[in-house]
Amino acid sequence: MPTKNQDHGPPMNKIRENTAKLLNKPFQGVKHVFNRGVMKPAKKGGARLANVFAAPLEFTGVSTYRPPVFPKTDDEKFFLNDALKHNFVFEDLSSRELLPLINAMEKCNVPKGEVIIKQGDIGDYFYVISSGSVSIKVNDKVVGNTLGKGASFGELALMYSSPRAATVTALENVALFRVDQKTFRMIYQAEAHSAENQKRIRLESVDFLAHLSEADKQNLVEHMALRLFKKGDVLQQKGTDAKMFWIVDAGEVVMTDLEVGGKKLADIKVEVGDHFGQHALITGTPLFGNAVAAADGKAFVIDRESFVHAVGDAELAAARGLGRKGLA
Repeated sequence: MPTKNQDHGPPMNKIRENTAKLLNKPFQGVKHVFNRGVMKPAKKGGARLANVFAAPLEFTGVSTYRPPVFPKTDDEKFFLNDALKHNFVFEDLSSRELLPLINAMEKCNVPKGEVIIKQGDIGDYFYVISSGSVSIKVNDKVVGNTLGKGASFGELALMYSSPRAATVTALENVALFRVDQKTFRMIYQAEAHSAENQKRIRLESVDFLAHLSEADKQNLVEHMALRLFKKGDVLQQKGTDAKMFWIVDAGEVVMTDLEVGGKKLADIKVEVGDHFGQHALITGTPLFGNAVAAADGKAFVIDRESFVHAVGDAELAAARGLGRKGLA
């Protein structure tokens, strides 16, 4: 079965959720950062974060945005990928999702003794240490351990225009990789925009959902997740109660061991743009075949509960009537 890392909601959602945990705040959905003004501090442990603000950005031209790409060796990309995955905010992102951010990180050098970020200043950059070491001070007192190669700091600046909570100073000549807030946000907002468009294109090809209103289709787009799979993965297993609907966006899937009413059926190939799982989705009955990945790929998926939440029971009933001819 697909691993946890293969079930991908929008990258920015996962980043926001991890950041919210870091701040001891509840995650409030896809528009949590971009459409809100002042963020109230958490009731517990939030005193030092009392002045945290979401900084809405005008995403003009996001659909055509091309993030900067700073040249890096393969070793540097591997290093940054590993460093980011050790940062709480990014730990749930796949290497594919991290790559645009890695490409956009620029090198900079800081001489010994220079202050990199100063407590109280408004944050604008996130940093990963490539070489050298830094100290951390809060109210002019050294706190925690010295940070060295592979460590990162300033991550809250990517999500919030908040005063820096500490001062970070170079203890020796330091080489850093950094990315600014606007570039970071534009990267993942552009990716989300592209993914939404692709979901919409795939939904338009599903005949038993053609009756849905534009608003309902948009709700489905927002509820569908991206699932990556590898050749040989069993995406759904015969007889199980996995009420999941799949639209293949890349790769190929084969439906095997199909049986309806005691009658064995031939295998069915599911290619890009095709879908499966509609029977389980609209009837809630166990699966009557296996779905096995015949090649590496990806699909947009939604479970029955999310489908009902997105479009309602009435639309599920209508889909049931329109989808009775569907085999899978």
